[in-house]
Amino acid sequence: VVSLYAQPTSLALGALGGIATAVTAALVSHNRLIEVCAASLVFVAVARVLAAMWLSRDAQANRDERVLEIAFEIGALTYALLAGLIGAITLGGGEGAHLPTLTISYALVYGVGIAARNAGRPAMAIGQLLLSSVPIMAVSLVLGGPVLYVLAGIVMFLIFGMVSITMNVFHVLREQILAADTSAKMADQMRDQARTDVVTGLLNRAGLNHELVE
Repeated sequence: VVSLYAQPTSLALGALGGIATAVTAALVSHNRLIEVCAASLVFVAVARVLAAMWLSRDAQANRDERVLEIAFEIGALTYALLAGLIGAITLGGGEGAHLPTLTISYALVYGVGIAARNAGRPAMAIGQLLLSSVPIMAVSLVLGGPVLYVLAGIVMFLIFGMVSITMNVFHVLREQILAADTSAKMADQMRDQARTDVVTGLLNRAGLNHELVE
């Protein structure tokens, strides 16, 4: 949970990119559905950044971890879905040559970047990746054609690749945390052994001196 709220600055930078992409798509396309999705994305992006800055102190203090995690999940998954929908709608609606490039690029880059950032919670990271990329892949398959079929294939391979990377990063993080926890327990045991008589279990001279000082 702490890792999710550790860098609100990176969250803010990503939100700025998403807002710029969504607003541009709404202004250029004049598509009512895109405008609704863009307005929703802007609202969610701003709310996520403000919440992250406000809740990061609670995360550092490890208070209400489940509440903090659920709050982050709701905002993250909603934002990912909106980014993917905007990319899919611009692709399916034939909104000029450049607008789909902008929206699809942002949605895919967001999915890739977030898969590594939130690897401490792999279900959330993979969920964001899928929500931002699967709509684009689905529309590509529906529209058809050599170029879009290749795009759908690339997105599919991208999903598999990033899922693998996310899980690898998660396993590394988990092993490091377990190793640190084991080291801390061993240090506590060695400290107790140094202050306790092995036979009787009573305090020895070192333990008695420590207790007297305390």
